[in-house]
Amino acid sequence: MDTIRSRDIPDPKVIVEHLLKKEESHQIFNDLVEVVLRNKKSSKMSLDESVEKALLFGKASASLRNAVNVIVQETRSTSQLSHQAQPIQFLTDAIHRWKTILQQKTIATFNHYDIPVRLRRPISLEIVPQGDRRLCIFQPGSLLELIKSCVNTNVRASGTSLGSISCFNNAPAMSTLRDMFSELSPDNPHYGLNNLFDVKFTARWNVVCEKMLKSGVAETLIQLAKLGIPMGCRAEAWSLILNVDHSKTQIFTDLFDKSRLEPFGMDRILQNDSALLFDSAHYFPFYESYLSLNMVLVRDVEDLVPFRGFSCFAAMVSMMFQNARAAYPLFHAIYTRYFRYLHSVDDKKMSIVQISAIFENLLQREALDLMLHLRRCGVEPIDLVFPWILQGFIGYLKPTELFFLWDRIIAFDDLSLVGILAVVILLYRKERIMQMETQAQIVSVLSNNDHLNIIPLLQDFLFNNDL
Repeated sequence: MDTIRSRDIPDPKVIVEHLLKKEESHQIFNDLVEVVLRNKKSSKMSLDESVEKALLFGKASASLRNAVNVIVQETRSTSQLSHQAQPIQFLTDAIHRWKTILQQKTIATFNHYDIPVRLRRPISLEIVPQGDRRLCIFQPGSLLELIKSCVNTNVRASGTSLGSISCFNNAPAMSTLRDMFSELSPDNPHYGLNNLFDVKFTARWNVVCEKMLKSGVAETLIQLAKLGIPMGCRAEAWSLILNVDHSKTQIFTDLFDKSRLEPFGMDRILQNDSALLFDSAHYFPFYESYLSLNMVLVRDVEDLVPFRGFSCFAAMVSMMFQNARAAYPLFHAIYTRYFRYLHSVDDKKMSIVQISAIFENLLQREALDLMLHLRRCGVEPIDLVFPWILQGFIGYLKPTELFFLWDRIIAFDDLSLVGILAVVILLYRKERIMQMETQAQIVSVLSNNDHLNIIPLLQDFLFNNDL
């Protein structure tokens, strides 16, 4: 397996400065010094060259390599918007507008349903038979309305744009996408494809993954995750890749106990939202776990406002663990790194605004006739797929396919895959959609994705482009 590519390695000075801030940095820093000294004795390499060689050829300890991997991820994520030539002040303005809207909606919801800020007694963790779809802080449509209203004055209005999101007007070229996601190539074996027709593939793949887990090196697991992780190895692999803070298990215990002693009105909102998943054969067995995860998360993460369907995030992670306490460290890591940007606007990292714009731009470029047909039917394409994007396809793909998708999102560290997959599914359904004439008919065509195998669909789009 490949290790970290040289172009991904930040300035070694940044590595040193970052490591010195870490609580566990003393031993890691000593490892770094040892590596550099060892390399400099054998040659006249610079500090940059010494660090790079140590990482690329696997001579650094697992702790050092994992620490550098975290820096690589953080460096990449903070620069995700740097390719945009336009200033992002309009996103900053949208953030302020959205905060105001959420404050107003929170007050209005609590008043309308007569929910006190603090409850007299904690909510029951037993399954509530049926949830009220109206009882939520905000519906997905409210966020979509905000996104559509975003105006970037640095993007020239163009009569050729058919989308309803005008703040970003470019998506990566197909050649760029192939380079970004090159490991998805059909030339590589994939868990999520090869295992469907080769009964021995899963066993072999499990052996490979278990060996990599024993090494404890994150970047080798990242390369494997680009090809898919077996279910039995997934929780541990994701935890290593995301550098999960396992002290969160104690934080979960403390905050969960606090939720029983000091119940919030928001707990009732979360209880209702959790009940909305009761009809799902996949998720309802984990009801108590994902409700508990959400109750702790709202006490642990600042400015978290749940939407209708918010419980899907915790439900997906709950499927990987025996209880909520064990699940919380990974859930917190995935939420703060990915999930939160699917239901919020951000001016530093890729969020649902950019993902939605990528979807529209790609769809128009790759299937103009489909987009024109949808418009003639009075349908905005983003309206059809926005729930998929908002929930990262949780609840819209069967769990096995959902995990294959999130293996790749985490491995490539790129949420744009959500928008790309939305385009891919519309293209896959294109022939039937073109036969439909009303919004209701089109929605019906897209209502069931349970039989989809997403890896071959993504491969066809990226490498064959002949859907």
